[in-house]
Amino acid sequence: MNSSGIKRGLATTAITALAVTGIPFIATSASATPLATQATAALASADKVDILTVNDVSAKNDGTNTTVSIAATGGSNVTSIQFQYAPTAPAAGDPVNIGGPVARNADGLFVVEWDGNAGAGVTAVDLIAIPNTGLTNTDTEAATLLTNATAQTVELATEGSRGVFQSPYTADTGSQWVAVSGTNSNDAGAVTVSPLFAGAPGGTGATVTPVEGADTTATFLGIVDIKGYPYSPGTESNQLALRAVTGAGSTDDVEASTLYLQSINSITATAASNTVAGTGSTKVTVTVKDQNGNPIPKVIVDYTTPDDDSDVDTNPQPSPGAASLRTNGKGVAEFTLGAGSYTFIAETNAVPDGVANAGEKTAGPVTITSYTPVNTSLVAEPVVAGRADYDIDELDDDNDFRAVIKDQNGNPVAGELVEYSYTFDPAGAAPAGAPSTYAAAAGVTDSNGRITIPFTGSGTDVGTYTLNVRRPAVLGSGFIQGTPFTFDTNESEITFDEAPTASSAVNTSDTYSGKLALLGGLGALGGRTVNVEYTPTGDVVFSTTQPSGTTRVDADSVTAVTKADGTFSVSLTDPPVPANVTPTAETGTLTATAAAPIKDGDDPAGPADSTGALNVVFATSAAPAGSVATIVAITGNKTPGQAVAGTVQLRTAGGAAVPNTQVTLTVDKGFFTDGTNDPAPAVGADAGELKSLTQSITVTTDSAGDASFSVAIERDAGFDDDGLVKAIVTATVGTVTDTEDVDYSSANPLNGGTVELVESPAAEQSGPTDPASVNQSVLFDLVTTDQFGNRVGGEFVNVTENKPGASTTGGFSDFDNSGDISVFSDRAQTVTATATWVTDTYRYTTATGNGAPATVANGETLTDTADVVFEGIDFAASDFSISSNPEGTVVPGTAVTETVTVLDQNGNPAQGLQVEFVRSGAGGGETESRTTNANGEANYTFVASTEGTVNITAIVTDGSGQSETLTDTVTVDNGTQPPVPPIEIVAKLTGVSNGPANDKLKVNAPSSAAGAEVRLFKVIDGRRIQVGKTKGLNSFGNATFIVRDRNGNRLTKYVAVVVKTARTLGDVTNPKRVR
Repeated sequence: MNSSGIKRGLATTAITALAVTGIPFIATSASATPLATQATAALASADKVDILTVNDVSAKNDGTNTTVSIAATGGSNVTSIQFQYAPTAPAAGDPVNIGGPVARNADGLFVVEWDGNAGAGVTAVDLIAIPNTGLTNTDTEAATLLTNATAQTVELATEGSRGVFQSPYTADTGSQWVAVSGTNSNDAGAVTVSPLFAGAPGGTGATVTPVEGADTTATFLGIVDIKGYPYSPGTESNQLALRAVTGAGSTDDVEASTLYLQSINSITATAASNTVAGTGSTKVTVTVKDQNGNPIPKVIVDYTTPDDDSDVDTNPQPSPGAASLRTNGKGVAEFTLGAGSYTFIAETNAVPDGVANAGEKTAGPVTITSYTPVNTSLVAEPVVAGRADYDIDELDDDNDFRAVIKDQNGNPVAGELVEYSYTFDPAGAAPAGAPSTYAAAAGVTDSNGRITIPFTGSGTDVGTYTLNVRRPAVLGSGFIQGTPFTFDTNESEITFDEAPTASSAVNTSDTYSGKLALLGGLGALGGRTVNVEYTPTGDVVFSTTQPSGTTRVDADSVTAVTKADGTFSVSLTDPPVPANVTPTAETGTLTATAAAPIKDGDDPAGPADSTGALNVVFATSAAPAGSVATIVAITGNKTPGQAVAGTVQLRTAGGAAVPNTQVTLTVDKGFFTDGTNDPAPAVGADAGELKSLTQSITVTTDSAGDASFSVAIERDAGFDDDGLVKAIVTATVGTVTDTEDVDYSSANPLNGGTVELVESPAAEQSGPTDPASVNQSVLFDLVTTDQFGNRVGGEFVNVTENKPGASTTGGFSDFDNSGDISVFSDRAQTVTATATWVTDTYRYTTATGNGAPATVANGETLTDTADVVFEGIDFAASDFSISSNPEGTVVPGTAVTETVTVLDQNGNPAQGLQVEFVRSGAGGGETESRTTNANGEANYTFVASTEGTVNITAIVTDGSGQSETLTDTVTVDNGTQPPVPPIEIVAKLTGVSNGPANDKLKVNAPSSAAGAEVRLFKVIDGRRIQVGKTKGLNSFGNATFIVRDRNGNRLTKYVAVVVKTARTLGDVTNPKRVR
């Protein structure tokens, strides 16, 4: 990067000094003044300006940013400057403003940041500075625009307040030390920093440190001597300009700072370890800071040790000769010391004497003790911490693994032998191979206890390696079996999240993410460098600001360091257009390539070449007037968990394709999906759970004017009433819209979810169910669901029971709660009913691999159980009664119904009891047997034919020896009697679903309705259509209908009508649905 500088060729008097408040006067014939005053003198005008750019310019990434800092100074009347550039090669062009007018900063300079983009093909420009004092005071500086291939850029980080350490040491002869730092683009290049004032010393080299994982960028740290700097004797600010230059083809960077005098305020000392093995040593870091907490450079630091009785005094012993060190640009001096006690001194004497004098700051004592080391741990590890996955090409340099030996205090042990071997487990195979023969690593462990372990694999193996290490026994002792390190190897590939094509809105910025990972799912490659290039068809460029971990190199290239999970992101910008310009779509291609050694040139093109590409479309959001959007029809019923592909077409009024245009899609039920699995596939897991892209997405039409999408549905309550859901997809482009239905059915699910035996509601039962009575049938609904919990109908479920005297049958699941099966017991007991549903599966299998699910017919058996408690009646605790209808005296010819009612010990109707009615007296004798119904009633009807008294005896039994006898009498008299009105009845329609077999339905009415006509109707669209012939109720009040099933497993709704008789009123039954 190129920044401001003091222009070459200025006279000594032009910039005589820069000033700092509060620094004492140092003998000189000149005094510093603010830059404005200096510029007034240098330019012989208070109105003129001077661009301070010296070298040529480039926006190549300097490790801090990808912009060019252009700076200028001006006379005291200048308060703002408008910077411009004007192309000069290969052809002249009009000036273009760089931002708006800028004011003088706190350090006296006018500075603007420029992205260095002067237009395609421009190789040279004039940099122009126009002050507020008028065009006649303009300054122009010619500059060549360097390409990234040739430029080296640098950035000083010295703006603002900066300390200066005025050396107190006689040997420095008046040196004034200033610490400098920054970044640069060339990790192999030297950086030179020079002070800019009249009579300044020459430049000073800085220490360059490459930035790990950042390709070629680096940081630098140095100390500059501003000896001879003429400080102001007054209160003016003392300002210092510094220039940094790096390598051939270098730009420069000049920054101004405001100086303050540093005084030593503190000194601290910290040992890397307070114990050392034997005669070993450790590092002690000493830091010296000033009154503002900032580091001080070039301070002489020495140390003393306790008195050793080698002399007559008891004072601490000074350090050995030449032991003192100077602090670096971070105010740090690092000592390497063995066992002992050390007190460190920040020397301030003109001639340092190695002892702590009055007023000198000290730190310590720092105590380091010695011990006898014992090898305690041996660990195999990666050279780069955290890595456990490697591209095969990374293992070529034999510098990826090491072994580390440490002693009982966790300190490294040097000089130890280490042996190693590898175990290899091929991907997808088992068991692992036998370990290779142990071999000795070259050399011995270094001072950090480390030794490099070469990789001895084939370089083409795909699978898992285990590095085993051991410390061999020496003279029969000291053997250590180390902790192994396991890692995966394969070729790698880069994939983009939105591949093959990503769409963004025109004239915006957007971010695109990719991932570098081993093939076969073996692992992600984190901490690797990926070079990303963009090939545009228009003016789209990489954004100036990139996501974390990504560095902009230039308009068409960036470097990214992958995160731990192998992912990286880049940002592109489609520049905005003026308000009166219609946006146009643009396309381009992102190409990502893993940096060497992963992509070392020997990978053939294909899925393992460590590269990836993404087509990028910056699309418009408006279609031409009269355009038509059409969603292609989606036919047939789709299954939950199935990705349903769709296409939206965008055409002009004349039928021509409308490409590169964004279409907004919404769906009211379900979601859009890219078809990938979420969660990730696992062998044996149900397939069908898809990644949701929410209910609104934006797609972009291709060159044919088409855009594809996929929708899916999982759980939706709409399935639970009839197994059907209708979703509506809507496409919108501006005011143009279209809709399309997607029909879903839960029938034939991908995977079953549950089967449940759900007790039917009380209204459907023939009596109480908690407990149920012996000889009672308890109704259950069969509820089957898919893997998402949607209710599924038409599935056959077999139901079994576990007790003698109990019975049940299988049935088909449906969507109502009127009862699909019943559980019966003829004795008191608890019956467990077990429902079994055998259904297909759609799963990831070993045979087809994680990514390819397969259907297995009858692959899963789902069950559910329900307990039904049947309780017998206790006659002694039950209530028995008998009544006649009509009551009182009747005339001959009257039909009289005797009703026995039994309520058990719980007050519930007792169903299934035997009742024997014995009639005697007038009209003769008769014996009839009945069974109590769900109401606990048994009815016997006779016709009183003869005057006199009729005796009725009812004997109630339960088949287990319990008995109850009831009596009643009926008087028959031919006297005048009022007519007996017909009585009300309640008729009920029952039936059980039995699939494609004939539908069987039964009408139940009181026995008093015996002989009444009954008709059965189908209910279709609210209309009743009689089916079969009219029947008569039998003596029990029952009639059974068998109707041919004409719709298979689908539900049919029935209702029955009982016709009025002289004795009973008519009634309409409840509706009943069966399949």
